[in-house]
Amino acid sequence: MFALLVILTAGAAPGLFWMWYVYKKDVFEPEPLSLVTKAFFCGALSTIPALVLEIIFGFDGTFSLIVVAPVVEECIKCFVVVFFFLKNKEVNEPLDILIYATAVALGFATIENLGYLLTAAVRGNLPQVAFLRALLSVPGHFLFSTIWALGLALQFVNTTPRRPALSLYLGASILAHAAFNTIAAFAPFGGLLFILIMALLWLRFHRSVRLLLGISPFKTKEKGEA
Repeated sequence: MFALLVILTAGAAPGLFWMWYVYKKDVFEPEPLSLVTKAFFCGALSTIPALVLEIIFGFDGTFSLIVVAPVVEECIKCFVVVFFFLKNKEVNEPLDILIYATAVALGFATIENLGYLLTAAVRGNLPQVAFLRALLSVPGHFLFSTIWALGLALQFVNTTPRRPALSLYLGASILAHAAFNTIAAFAPFGGLLFILIMALLWLRFHRSVRLLLGISPFKTKEKGEA
């Protein structure tokens, strides 16, 4: 019983920590915690259709890891945000979309993480796997998803025919996810490449946050009131 509690804690803690980290970026009008929590659990539930699709199309392990998993997982996470949260009345500034994308992605990552940790516990390498996944795989999930979330957020503020195409941002998130999985599977110098790809993803994330905060209507109101 104690061992299971340790696994559950180690599996859930990274997702909750990174959710808190991103949630604190929403400085102008933070989203309701109840709705963010709902998005987190929707992301967790989305692992079910993702698993079904990956079983159907993942006829080869390598192909599934590098192609099927990135396509299925990013598309499903994006679908959840678009159809369940994008039109919510609480979404009233661009950064909100990134917040909900993060919540969905981390809910998904938490369930995935628990599965890997259960396997690691059986194999006897739980501490190593828990540590590496908390630093790389779990934040990786939300960092991939904030790429397409930026596209959605830019569409939110630009309703002209020339607004940015979501497909380009979704494609970029899939490529980033695929590159991450490829490094995990094959790269002989995986450590160095992981540092490089994670550094680039983090730089892009913080740049996206600054951009979306900069175009928030609440920032304009603050300036007007100053």
